[in-house]
Amino acid sequence: LRGRQPSVGPVKELETPPSRLSPAMLGILKNGRISSRELAATLLDLARRGHLIIKHGYKNDFRFSRRQSNDRLEKFESALLDQIFGPTDKASDEEISFSLAQELFSQRVSQAFLLAYQRVNDLGFFITNPLRLHRRYQLTGLLLFTVGLIGLIANIILISSLQYLVLFWGAMMISALLITYVAKSIPIRTVFGDRELGRWLAFRNYLTNQETINYQAQSQEKYLNYLPYAVVLDCEIEWTRRFYDLPFSSPHWYVSGGVNTIDEFANNVFPLFGYLSQA
Repeated sequence: LRGRQPSVGPVKELETPPSRLSPAMLGILKNGRISSRELAATLLDLARRGHLIIKHGYKNDFRFSRRQSNDRLEKFESALLDQIFGPTDKASDEEISFSLAQELFSQRVSQAFLLAYQRVNDLGFFITNPLRLHRRYQLTGLLLFTVGLIGLIANIILISSLQYLVLFWGAMMISALLITYVAKSIPIRTVFGDRELGRWLAFRNYLTNQETINYQAQSQEKYLNYLPYAVVLDCEIEWTRRFYDLPFSSPHWYVSGGVNTIDEFANNVFPLFGYLSQA
């Protein structure tokens, strides 16, 4: 019941984002957590806003360098950039290649996203901080699994005469694993949070509309502005397809050879999601 999507209501389609939520904050609102999609969308959004340059080398070798920008950052975005590249006044042209053993997945960078959870919680979208709730359920599942494992071993060694109790301990362990697995997906949105998500789902209806976008001077800018949100809403392919017949040039913040059309851009950038997921 908690996992059901809220109804959009009378609004079936919104052509602009309903609020100024960042992609990471939208991901928390939608899924209750930050995943590799939200991370990739955050990197794309920061690059679009002038804070990063993304260089795509051989295969999936993505390299990032920081740039100065007058664009205002959320606290967690500023912390993320500072923890990866160092303070703003020490930023240089040094490129950083993200990998499991380096900056992107380190504990100190993960702390930056705690600020994003807190920011979404402060906006009143959740009854309580979703990260804390998920951890509480996961800890409960871990404790229950431990009790079940100890009981199973004790049953086999000490009270082997009551063999049917093995089923009880086994069921407890299975239940514990289910609790741990399901806990990360439990949303606890308030009515206000459901309404906000409903508006964003109406915006998703616009992104997935099958009609081709009419050519305008700002059409490419519109595509790039909405792309990070399309990534979070899991419809980047449908959003890109709406621009297939329009002229396209590689944005200034993305450096890669042989990108002259939007499908070439998508084929180069979209592997970033899989790259992050694998790491």
